[in-house]
Amino acid sequence: MAQGKLESWRQDYLLAKALEGLSPRTLDDYDTYTEKLTRYLESNNLPFATASLRQYPSSLEVSVVTLGIRIKVIRTYSRWLAQEGYLEVDAMAAVPNPKTPLVFPRIIDDEDLRKLINAAKRKPRDLALVLMLIDTGIRASECCHLMLEEVDIQNRSALIRNGKGAKDRYVFFSELTARALRRYYTVRPEYALSGNLFIG
Repeated sequence: MAQGKLESWRQDYLLAKALEGLSPRTLDDYDTYTEKLTRYLESNNLPFATASLRQYPSSLEVSVVTLGIRIKVIRTYSRWLAQEGYLEVDAMAAVPNPKTPLVFPRIIDDEDLRKLINAAKRKPRDLALVLMLIDTGIRASECCHLMLEEVDIQNRSALIRNGKGAKDRYVFFSELTARALRRYYTVRPEYALSGNLFIG
């Protein structure tokens, strides 16, 4: 395969994914992992074919979980190349997924939760922020990007924009969190009548 041809395919793929409106983090993963694959194939003068892709995982010194993420990205990339006519067949179709261990997320116990809330009580902003996270389960990044006008205290709801999958969704919180938000509003700088809910 001519040197640079794989990189040309990769750039076309990244452009197509960017036009789909994927999150910057997802695009960064696609860029990083397809670049590493392209560099491996070109440096070893290998084609984008099933046999080459079976060899590739053995060259990676990463954890099983990280390997699974990389294989998922490459699988999506290979499928796209076949759909767009760059490849005659999906080269990853016959490559199995690595076995990944079942990992459960660590859940904060009641005692740690109480300590967290007690520590946050010192500042109205911190308490409102912590209670919002606990009540709704939204990501920290989503909480940081939450806008003032997207929070409806009366109906105890908040609109989360561009969440996972670039989708909007509503989340709901308790009266306790609503009271914490009202208290926070009383000390929130007067000049900040709009913009991000949590500032500073």
